[in-house]
Amino acid sequence: MQDIIKRIIAVLALLGSTIIAQAQKEQAFVIKGQLGQHPQPAKVYIRYGSNNKAYFDSCTLKEGTFEYRGKAVFPAKVSLLLSRNGQKATWPYDELFFFIDSSVVQLTSKDSAATAEVKGTVLNREYAQYSRILDEKLKNTPPKDTMAFTDLPFWKAIEAFVAACPASPVALSELQSMSGGAETELEMQAVKDLYARLDPSLKTSAAGQKLVADLDQKLRLLPGMGAPDFSQPDSTGALTSLSAYKGKVVLLHFWASWCKPCRVENKHLRELYAAWRDKGFEVVSVSVDQDRGKWIKAIREDKLEWKELSDLKPRNEAAELYKISAYPSTFLLDTDGKILLKDPAHDTLKMLLAKMLG
Repeated sequence: MQDIIKRIIAVLALLGSTIIAQAQKEQAFVIKGQLGQHPQPAKVYIRYGSNNKAYFDSCTLKEGTFEYRGKAVFPAKVSLLLSRNGQKATWPYDELFFFIDSSVVQLTSKDSAATAEVKGTVLNREYAQYSRILDEKLKNTPPKDTMAFTDLPFWKAIEAFVAACPASPVALSELQSMSGGAETELEMQAVKDLYARLDPSLKTSAAGQKLVADLDQKLRLLPGMGAPDFSQPDSTGALTSLSAYKGKVVLLHFWASWCKPCRVENKHLRELYAAWRDKGFEVVSVSVDQDRGKWIKAIREDKLEWKELSDLKPRNEAAELYKISAYPSTFLLDTDGKILLKDPAHDTLKMLLAKMLG
């Protein structure tokens, strides 16, 4: 279980590095590897974030060796997966996380990616130090059904690492990953307090400034705050604003046609909409699809009757405004357009609708 949890937080950190990178000049990087003696068609799959874009590429092994060249804004966190048959990797992944910069990164192992030794950058020595701290915290933290945000082993590890290496970009990257899970005002303030302990060079960086800006925006999305207004084209192309639905109880719903949990959620929302639409309940859905055809097809297949919006951009502006990082995500708004609750469970939503509109 700890391995799964560690991978989840590592993926969040990778995504965090995608989010915090600002539009800057990309520089060349090189990754060289010797992973056993795996012949073709074995491949390594490489993914990383740069300039608010996610990159996913592959490289074929030749007797276990490979060399990959790319460009990125430094530093960037990389996920490398080994596929012995060259096909898309399946769980459990043979995966390694590491950082890239202007130095050549060299990976060496007798067989797997996950056990590879990483050489070539100061950042990866620092990341190895952070990983050792995290392993220790995971090992010595008794599992509980509920834990305070600042009692989580991941938080304790970042806290200890910041104390040891306050000027390391690894500290900022891992703090960014944890900030994504901060949901309450107290949790967000805890992230800000730890951020204050970072070296000034990190706090004044574009990545550091965006971390604070993102937290400030999340604070504006807490219950009791007015839901930020936006306008996007609906499925017919007509521009529609969220503020047009003031006076009704609104469920603002973020989803995508390719998201399987979203498609299941649509069935439940259809039942709620049928039960409460005539009593003042509305659903406003925002799809983060980029392919209009697939979006419209999903609307028809799921028989969605409420207002569907999308700007079809690579990074949907409304999803960015509401700091959406997982799908589906929902916000329940009252008749004044204020946020009541984020991601209410189905039973909770039914109870609230009955109380407000029954």
